[in-house]
Amino acid sequence: MKDVNEVNKSYIIKAATGYRKGIWRTIQISAAATFDGLSDAILRAFDFDYDHLYAFYMHPKGKKYGVPTYNSPGCGYGSSSADKQMLENFGFVEGTKFLYLYDFGDEWHFWMTFISEIDEITPDAFTVKFRGESPNQYPWHEDEWDEE
Repeated sequence: MKDVNEVNKSYIIKAATGYRKGIWRTIQISAAATFDGLSDAILRAFDFDYDHLYAFYMHPKGKKYGVPTYNSPGCGYGSSSADKQMLENFGFVEGTKFLYLYDFGDEWHFWMTFISEIDEITPDAFTVKFRGESPNQYPWHEDEWDEE
């Protein structure tokens, strides 16, 4: 795998939550990063805990069907492990849409769009722009906690 500190190519990718319209994050990430690295960047951008399995569905228009293209390391499902697949090997073009499904129980859907490629080194992924407050990852648990 290539070192993200040496690759002079980065991607701008938009992640919009299926939770409510108008909540999105635009992320800049190295082209040498893996899909596992993209997963981490999405979760950090939305202030989510990284404690569940996930899958990327790279099907046309980001539809969720069949076997995921990439999934959590060690997850199985007959698809490629996300920590072994670099973003630059996918062949993104402007406007490519795909789905990031996080937490197979609660099924958080993030609708992804590849915005552009830029000539820049990006050692650590970061949020470039955002709109809307991050949804609470566990809203149904708020009333269940005992404060005592």
